[in-house]
Amino acid sequence: MSLEAITGTSGINKSFASNKYFTAEQSQLSVFGLDNLAKPYTKLKPRGSGIVDVVNSMHWKNIGSTEEVPSVWVTERELKYGIWTANLLQFLEQGGNFFQGLAGDKSVDTYLQLYASEKTGFSYNFPFLLKNGDNIRNVSNEWTKASGLGDMFKGMAGSGSGSTGVKANLIGAAVGFGVGMVTPGFGFEDTYQYANTNLNELTVTFPLYNTMSLESAFDHYCFVQLFTFQNLKTRTSLMTYIPPKLYTVDTFSKGGVYMAAAFVSNFKVDSIGTTRRMKDFSGFGPSEILIPEAYKISITFRDLISQSSNIFSGAIGGSKIEVTDAGRIPEWAANLRDETVNAVKNVGSAVVESVKNSYGGNNPPPNTNQ
Repeated sequence: MSLEAITGTSGINKSFASNKYFTAEQSQLSVFGLDNLAKPYTKLKPRGSGIVDVVNSMHWKNIGSTEEVPSVWVTERELKYGIWTANLLQFLEQGGNFFQGLAGDKSVDTYLQLYASEKTGFSYNFPFLLKNGDNIRNVSNEWTKASGLGDMFKGMAGSGSGSTGVKANLIGAAVGFGVGMVTPGFGFEDTYQYANTNLNELTVTFPLYNTMSLESAFDHYCFVQLFTFQNLKTRTSLMTYIPPKLYTVDTFSKGGVYMAAAFVSNFKVDSIGTTRRMKDFSGFGPSEILIPEAYKISITFRDLISQSSNIFSGAIGGSKIEVTDAGRIPEWAANLRDETVNAVKNVGSAVVESVKNSYGGNNPPPNTNQ
C-alpha cells in the first residue's frame, strides 16, 4: 500500500481537486531520531499564495463597498521546537549577550523567542465587524500584596514554640501595651506590587453566504475544512504530536490590535438556513457535500503573551515585538539540536539491533500466547 493511501492524501486531493487554498501532502517526523518509530501523517500545504482573503474574495455581505470595512490579518505558524527547548536556547544566548553587553559589545532582547515556529504559508484576511456595544479593548491589571515593615514587626512578635515563642509573645504584649498608652491603633498600610496584565482575547464573527454561486460556496466549504484541520493537533506517533497552529494577529495600526503570539481558543461554525446534500459540486472534486444556505463563523484568538506597552506599540504604528521566529534561534543551538538527534538515533539504533540479535537476527519475538 502506498504512503498516499496510508495517510489519505490522495483521497483529500481528489475531494478538493479544484480548491484554491491547499493541497494535501504526506509528511513524517522522526521520533528520538528514528524514522521507523513514527508513521506518516497528512499535512496541508498552500496552493498558490496561501492567502485566504475572506474580505475581498468571499461572500460575507450582500451589497456595497468594502473600502471602509476594517480587517484583521492573521499569519499562521507551526511550532518547530518544544517550548522548553526554545526558551532554554534563547536564554543561554541572551545570557551571553548580557555579559558581553557589560563591555558594550552586545544588547539583550526585550523578549525571548518564546514560541519558536515557522510559517505554514497560510495567512487569512478576516473582516473585523464591530457593532454597537462590542468591546474594543479591555486591560485588566493585577497587583498583589508585598512584604513591608508591618510584616517584619509581625514576625518579631509572632507566635512560636518553647522559650522562643514565649519571648516573642512577651515582646508583642509589651509593644502593644506601650503603643496602646499613646494611640488606640497602630499599624502600617499594606503595600502592593505589580503581578500581571490579563491575556487579551479577540473574536471575529462574520457570515458566509452559500447561495450566491457554486464556486463561492465551494470556496467557503474549503476554508471551513482548512481552518478546522489546522486547529487540531496532529499525532506523529504513539507518544508525539504537533500542537494546533499559532498565529500573529495584526490590524496594521488601523484597529489598534497586535497579538505577537496567539492561539485559537474557539472556532465555531453555525449553520444558517437549510442544510442540503448537494451533488452539484462534482465539477470541483467532491461527489456530494453537506452545506447550509450560509455559515456563521466565529473565531476567538487568545494571547499567549501578556500585553505590554512594548507589544501594544506595534498596534499603533511602532515596531513590532517578534516572539515566534524559529529563524532567530542561534545557529549553534540548531547544530546542538542536530547533534543531539544524531546521538539519540545512534543509541536507538544500537538498542534495536540488540533486540533483533537477542531474537535471532531479524526474526520477531516468538508468540507466547499460543
